[in-house]
Amino acid sequence: LEFLNVLLKELEIEPGIFLQQVQRAHREERVERLVTRGVELIIQPIPGVQPLLICGGGHVGRSVSKVAAATGFTVTVVDDREDYATPARFPEATATISGKWNDALSQITITPSTSIVIVTRAHQSDKEVLRLALCTPAQFIGMIGSSRKVSATYDSLRREGVSVETLRRVHAPIGLHIGAVTAEEIAVSIVAQLIRHRRRFYGASVPLSEKMNRWFDNGT
Repeated sequence: LEFLNVLLKELEIEPGIFLQQVQRAHREERVERLVTRGVELIIQPIPGVQPLLICGGGHVGRSVSKVAAATGFTVTVVDDREDYATPARFPEATATISGKWNDALSQITITPSTSIVIVTRAHQSDKEVLRLALCTPAQFIGMIGSSRKVSATYDSLRREGVSVETLRRVHAPIGLHIGAVTAEEIAVSIVAQLIRHRRRFYGASVPLSEKMNRWFDNGT
């Protein structure tokens, strides 16, 4: 404890701010970053992998589940079609649940460390699940779709009384812009955004090789 006090003083970090960051890291099970005096202090919680709820067991949901499980997320898959949410279809998932969206989601404990990915088969069901998701404390809520579709969904929810500030919680269209076309590529772009959020990385997502531009510039 004495060492920590000395370190915080040396880095000119207010103990109260540090405590808030530690509490948030523990509560939400994600990395917190403190940058001061040219030094980055990383607070890494130990509780375990983060829970990911995938709403939609179609091609994209199936691919997201595989990539997410491989990168350290505990996956639960929900679909309103019985054949699309089964252990056989999602062997890497911790749980699969089928049923009406409201009933299925009521079986899941969603905490501030949970991320929700909405990739259902239809525009209306995406909207239904999003409405339910916005009533949870989930740290990340993302929905697939074109900008036009997302705008239409937001407009509809606004007419139903959902505030603009509440809708700002949503990451839609979900995924990083990498030119993805196939279900597998879209899954990579989605999980990349989940990792970006998990790691609290807010810089521009550009190829790492661009760091070498200075070398090429100096060599010419």
